Amino acid sequence: HKALELKYILRDINPEDLEASDLYTDYFRFYHKDLDYILKRYSYLLSKTLEGKERKDLALLDFGGGTGFLALLGKYCGISTVIYMDISPEMCAGVKRLSELCNINLDDYIVGSYENIKEVCPCRFDAIANYDVLEHLYDPIVAFKKLGELLNKDGIILMASSANKYNPLINSIYKKYHHMCEYKGGNTSSFFNIRIKLIKESFADIKENEIKLLALRTRGKRREDILKAVRLYKNTGELPALPNNTNTCDPITGNGSENLLNAFWIVQALRRRFRSSEVGTGYFPITRLMLNRAGMIRNNNIINNTYPYLLLLAKFFAPLLNLLIYILPLRIRIVFSPYYFIKVSK
Repeated sequence: HKALELKYILRDINPEDLEASDLYTDYFRFYHKDLDYILKRYSYLLSKTLEGKERKDLALLDFGGGTGFLALLGKYCGISTVIYMDISPEMCAGVKRLSELCNINLDDYIVGSYENIKEVCPCRFDAIANYDVLEHLYDPIVAFKKLGELLNKDGIILMASSANKYNPLINSIYKKYHHMCEYKGGNTSSFFNIRIKLIKESFADIKENEIKLLALRTRGKRREDILKAVRLYKNTGELPALPNNTNTCDPITGNGSENLLNAFWIVQALRRRFRSSEVGTGYFPITRLMLNRAGMIRNNNIINNTYPYLLLLAKFFAPLLNLLIYILPLRIRIVFSPYYFIKVSK
């Protein structure tokens, strides 16, 4: 019910009235075109996060909050304290402006990442949630552990990701996207060429063919780890191990490019740190059929070109797909799911 009310509030917001950066405005415009679908999904994720918890006196962190829709929905649903956090100052500024226009004031807007979270965020939380953040984290295991340090007793972390490696269609599309980021680039140089440049600048005495080999083998690493691997090679002759997947990241920032993660391995790795940990699957919100072409505004790539049509197809078959997701065992239903989530309890 609250998600429906928030939809009408957001629907009346003109993207131009945000007076925000192009980065935030483009993200907002993409989600704004299909609010019913987006908010129903967020409503489901919030319900899974807050199972068994009273909203009164509850503190929620929307970590890596992007457009801020999840935080706004949480606050509108009556959660006492809701804090938004994102690594981008532009996104934080955009969400602050959006919350003013919606007359839904969040309790704070913090610029930061999991790596410096205790420095920038002194609060403690009963719940931490997000959507489409997990696949961008440089080290998901460390991220869960650091976020876990901010949880109150019986606190929950729920991270959901649409980069579902178990869904064959999603897996294929995202692997092609990884290849594009690695060797073609988008608005910037390809990640492969950036790694070559980083190695050349720091190790002028390494031969060209060795540089290319090292750049190939350090895929998915950021600057400090690339240079550490090259330094080890210089001292011992030991080459970095070949990556066993197509995942990659920006070598400067460490921001993952829609990485396809092994959710079951992550859950297993977290079991010693958290009281419980589990993998869950999402459903397709059932909404009216509508082609959302807003994702093609910028960054012309296979995901932006394909996603609107996949979304339309998913909406059409949503009842059948949801039935399969409901009745099948986890390891099978995740193959049909639009996204998965990892949920841990302190």
